[in-house]
Amino acid sequence: MEGSRLLRVVEPRTKSLADGTSVVGGKSTEELEERLATDGQAVTEEILDPHGLPRLGVAYDVTSSSPLDLVERVGRQCQIVWIVESGDPRLGSWARLLPRLGRVVDVAGRSASTVAESLRGDLLDGVIAFTDSQLHLAATVSHVLGLPGNPPNVVDALLDKVTQRSRLAEGGVMVPPFVRIASGKTVDEAIELAKSVGFPLVVKPARGTASRDVFQIADLGLLKSCFSTIIGGAPHLTEDYLAEAWLNDAESREWSFLGRYVSVEAVACEGVITPLAITGKFPTAPPSRETGNFMPHHLLPEEAARVRALSIEAAEALGVRSGALHIEIKLTEHGPRVIEVNGRVGGGGIDQLYEAAQGQSLTSLATKIALGQPFDLPVEAPVGDEPVVYDYFVQPPMGASRLAAVGHLDAVPALKGVLSAQVNRTVGDDIDWRQGSQGYVLSVRGSVPHHADLADVAPRIMEALELAFD
Repeated sequence: MEGSRLLRVVEPRTKSLADGTSVVGGKSTEELEERLATDGQAVTEEILDPHGLPRLGVAYDVTSSSPLDLVERVGRQCQIVWIVESGDPRLGSWARLLPRLGRVVDVAGRSASTVAESLRGDLLDGVIAFTDSQLHLAATVSHVLGLPGNPPNVVDALLDKVTQRSRLAEGGVMVPPFVRIASGKTVDEAIELAKSVGFPLVVKPARGTASRDVFQIADLGLLKSCFSTIIGGAPHLTEDYLAEAWLNDAESREWSFLGRYVSVEAVACEGVITPLAITGKFPTAPPSRETGNFMPHHLLPEEAARVRALSIEAAEALGVRSGALHIEIKLTEHGPRVIEVNGRVGGGGIDQLYEAAQGQSLTSLATKIALGQPFDLPVEAPVGDEPVVYDYFVQPPMGASRLAAVGHLDAVPALKGVLSAQVNRTVGDDIDWRQGSQGYVLSVRGSVPHHADLADVAPRIMEALELAFD
């Protein structure tokens, strides 16, 4: 592909999923994790082949994918060096098990630049992160060591939503009116700043993930309630927030049962931005929690072309040079508009959906880019009558505080087209909608013959389940 010496375009792999086969083959993460604890050497030999492979530093914490999932995807491409805060209590048993999956470098509370300097003698061939919380560390290490990656100032724009809006606007990308509400502001000060963008509006943390603490606000009364909820009993805000004008959805009678936004899965290599696939979405649960993804997308060719073009414009405006990108775009009455650009592989099962269609994972592609290796670049297949693979997330109602009961779970995997179901919350667990999309109760992966059949996915799942909340 013009502009990069590392890319080679290949045709997509086609794979039918209508017969109920697993989207991603192989053993489950839970099974491998149990075996790792009891027979670590055998598992290591099964999924790792370190001889002669390049060394990849992975800036890791528990908000990333499972270490076993990462090793299964890239363990035969590279030797992983885990760059991790070994004393993080959230690691649990992984603090003991990680050394069985590669060398561990303990961050031990050191600054990113200090960690980078300490790795000079490790002969790393690349550095990567698969979670927002570790992007800055990975960028600093790659920058200090002269390895492929995004400069730290670009990562700042990928992580801070207000900085991102400013850079997009400076680069000529249309954004709604917005304002930063800085940490330390009182409720009254925050309200005055937010009012300046006009109603209706959205308030969200400047640095937040998975729709945490996202408020959709129609009037002044709701705005006052929003900041009273955020601040609670504190005298002022404890983190920065973004307030921006709400963008109205484009109307669509044909696809009224689908979300009016999509994401573009893309890669950047030596500054060349290449969209790989467009991911369709189910409608969000109030106020803005994601309920799932599907591939292939449902857009008409003209609209898909505009979405891809906007994703390239947005990434270029931010100065993105390298790595995976997950770019969320809203389909508004005035055309596609950027929601946000993320400098990592998208979550919510998107990597597995992509791998099912293309035969290689986004994680694997991102790893090759980080290592400076040439790689095949699949072309997204034209949208046709092929099966549509989806992940659906059952979100609790906004008023729920606890999962009181779950019934008929075994009925969900028996539904036609369902490939798997995985519980994310158990009876007795606390629930808070402010934690965002990750608070879902159950995830369901399945396949339907046509996009129109997606209309029945959520109703059939909810009809089969019995859920009770306090």
